[in-house]
Amino acid sequence: MATAIIPIITGLAPALIELIAGLVHQFAPREEQQLGAGTGQAKMANVFSDVVQSLQKAAAVGTIPKELPPDQTIGLIIQSVVSSMKLSGLLEPPPTATLAPAQDITLRPGQSVRITVGS
Repeated sequence: MATAIIPIITGLAPALIELIAGLVHQFAPREEQQLGAGTGQAKMANVFSDVVQSLQKAAAVGTIPKELPPDQTIGLIIQSVVSSMKLSGLLEPPPTATLAPAQDITLRPGQSVRITVGS
């Protein structure tokens, strides 16, 4: 899939990609705050709509080319930026873990211990 993505994005001007990324950084946190966790599709739809509207306005006044990239390409850039924001902790911060009290374990020869992470 990565080989299919590269030609789609490399055909865009870096300034347009940066503009889309900047718009996502503006709109995604607002949607996160308004809609909360567990509403990924709704947030994506709203961010996509806001980004496209902003691009259309910029194209109408001549700030960017009139011909916008295909919706699929815009969506791909948005998803990439959102993924990056999540990894950076800017969106949907991971829940804080509560630690159980420490336990001392003594193993005898031939014994083993299995540690699992609860959800």
